[in-house]
Amino acid sequence: MTTDPPTSALRLFAYLTAAAAVLTILADVVTYVTQAPIAGVAVVVLLGAPLAFTVRLWGTVTAVLAGLLALLGGPALAEYSWIVNGDEAIDAPELLAQRPGVTRIGLHDARIDLAATRTYVHKHRSGKTTTFPEHVVAPIVPGAWQPGDPVHLYAACPAPEGDCRDNWATPTNTFVRAPPYEQDCYQATLDASLGTPGTPATPGLPATPVTFVYFVDPEVHLAALRHGWFAMMSIPVLGWLLIGGLVAGTNTLTMRRLAAVAAED
Repeated sequence: MTTDPPTSALRLFAYLTAAAAVLTILADVVTYVTQAPIAGVAVVVLLGAPLAFTVRLWGTVTAVLAGLLALLGGPALAEYSWIVNGDEAIDAPELLAQRPGVTRIGLHDARIDLAATRTYVHKHRSGKTTTFPEHVVAPIVPGAWQPGDPVHLYAACPAPEGDCRDNWATPTNTFVRAPPYEQDCYQATLDASLGTPGTPATPGLPATPVTFVYFVDPEVHLAALRHGWFAMMSIPVLGWLLIGGLVAGTNTLTMRRLAAVAAED
């Protein structure tokens, strides 16, 4: 009888760990299929609520853990799904604006015109939070491009200009389309730069609308998304396992004390 409480605590932790794993897997599947992180979080909320009501505090902690995993890993997983399930286009940049399903783009003999790089810092609002991210764009043109020719494709980078130029130093003829929710920011960057005094003239007039891409090989970008997803998922999981270690350690100490008491009797 005296060994039931610690054993029950360890068993409960194992049960809650399994529940968190199931909730997280379901959330990831929904996020991957819908390409919407909020859908994965909604699954955790709906399925985790009964657990929270049944097991109270630790059920709530478990649901929060699964929700946190879905929230942190969701954006990378959704973008990964969007890219791998999209189409591929080769040497047709002028048609990309009419083909939103194209996520991987190839352009033979492509180069970035770094002289026409544009940087723009603007305000983002999310509830009560305000940030001022820096966005950088530069035209991607074929080798035969001449000033006055239209520009259909722009390299996009959500980082300081110096970092972007370093990233763009690696040549590639295949690119990844920037996610739809980023296109407006890069369009604002381009619009703000046109006609700005003291800046180099934009080569040619940009087509309306243009398409913004990440100047990186799709496989490299997908690998970075996988790494980012794993990193985001690992922190909460390690915290949860630390709690499990504390439970197991407390269980071991309690069992030893009970065994000592029984031996004295």
